[in-house]
Amino acid sequence: MQDLQREQSQRGEPPKDCEDKDPRKVLAETITYLRNNLSRMDYPRYRREGLPLTSDHMESLVKEIGYRVKGTEKFWNDGPSAESILQIRAAALCDDDRLEQHLRNRPGNPFHPNVKATPAITTAA
Repeated sequence: MQDLQREQSQRGEPPKDCEDKDPRKVLAETITYLRNNLSRMDYPRYRREGLPLTSDHMESLVKEIGYRVKGTEKFWNDGPSAESILQIRAAALCDDDRLEQHLRNRPGNPFHPNVKATPAITTAA
């Protein structure tokens, strides 16, 4: 941060009517952002506590749900399956073990979640 502030003092403050790409404005906005968010940037502590440092996990989940739900052949009005997607998403947001319970107890093959459970076929002898 000190390097940025030093650079800002060398270049000067941005004029009010400067362009967004003006280096003085970029520096000023970056310094303001860092100053306002410094308390939320304790990355060494986050690492020690095993907390995620990026939003990659959630972004990946959102992309996967978007792909599965919003594709050209996907519909929200098909009853139980649309409701299931919403329930899974809600469970993922909860701070309890709902998602874990769902994954343990869902129908179908746990190793191939897209395979529907089918009764065993028996042949009459």
